[in-house]
Amino acid sequence: MKKYFLVLLISLLVYGVQAQSTEEDTLKQEATNFIEAYASILEHRDKDKVLKYVSTSLKSMVLSTDIRDKVRMVHNDYGRFDDFLDKIIHTDELTIKYELKDIIKVTVNGHSGLVVYEVDYEINENGKVWTKGTEIVTLAYRKQHDKWEIVYFTVISMEDEKLKGVCYCKFFESQQREHFVVMTQQPEGKQYNEHLNTFDFKRVSADHKLIRTKTDTYRWLPTGGVWHVSTGTKDEVKLGDAKTEKDVMLVIIKEHIYKSHCGSLRIKR
Repeated sequence: MKKYFLVLLISLLVYGVQAQSTEEDTLKQEATNFIEAYASILEHRDKDKVLKYVSTSLKSMVLSTDIRDKVRMVHNDYGRFDDFLDKIIHTDELTIKYELKDIIKVTVNGHSGLVVYEVDYEINENGKVWTKGTEIVTLAYRKQHDKWEIVYFTVISMEDEKLKGVCYCKFFESQQREHFVVMTQQPEGKQYNEHLNTFDFKRVSADHKLIRTKTDTYRWLPTGGVWHVSTGTKDEVKLGDAKTEKDVMLVIIKEHIYKSHCGSLRIKR
């Protein structure tokens, strides 16, 4: 009799381990499907292929550290995640590489599950790298009506390299408001570097001004248009529109001097 109960106990334990293993394999496959759907979103451009894996009560937290060692935390819900996917699929210039490196952990406890994985990401614009880095993602699952759904996720993101992004500008001006020096901090790979540029404004006619930097000449018209004048030719390229001297310099910095590095600008006080 004791031998019978011992065999029965071992059989139950083996069955329990096998059942647990099967559930974990199922959850791992669910997570892999979600990762693949998200990674290929710019190919299929169908956000529902991603959203079908998450609960409508989804909550999330993203903690990111950039190359400036600045930490940013963002909390989101299903609606914001939906909007985020919408923005991605309606962006033509950007491409996203989201490469799974390892599924670190898969755990199932009844109707709850946890998946932890590591990915390398890279964001490109017109074939040129904007930023790249590594993310550790934790997906918290809940099984409802025999279906696993992501109810919460966290992303710990560490930026390794940035070649284009937010640039920071600080203005220094003369009392006559004709001579300016602008310090620009721009991403250049592993770090942000500072550059100084001088801008000299000279009135040519009523509200028509020429702006000269160390290497280039620009025109600011009464209509607000800012134009780059090619050296040695009559060719001109419109860079944008501006209402003030500072706006003119911001247009020149973003659209010409540091066009390959500045996706957007912020003014430092």
